[in-house]
Amino acid sequence: MRSLGALPKSVLLLETLGIVLLCVAWLVAHGVISVTAFLATDMAVILLIFSGIVLMLPAAIVLIGQMGKHVAPLLFNGSNTQTAENKKAADQAKDKNNDANH
Repeated sequence: MRSLGALPKSVLLLETLGIVLLCVAWLVAHGVISVTAFLATDMAVILLIFSGIVLMLPAAIVLIGQMGKHVAPLLFNGSNTQTAENKKAADQAKDKNNDANH
């Protein structure tokens, strides 16, 4: 599997910002850091938690997309197989090359 460094820089930045918001929400909820009266409310902590989760979603979507491309390449990349006519022509050419001409 590819490393996290293979993710786009913008996605990594959003992921980091989401983690920071979740850490700040935890610290505010447990009273470890003192903040303004607005951020000390329960509603502000809930907003920080949801904002952190939403900022982490793009990285999850990109990782799932990359994994899906590796697991089922035809599903994500489209059909790269030959059409029926091209396949039939290729089979006929192959048979012609294998013909012993008896």
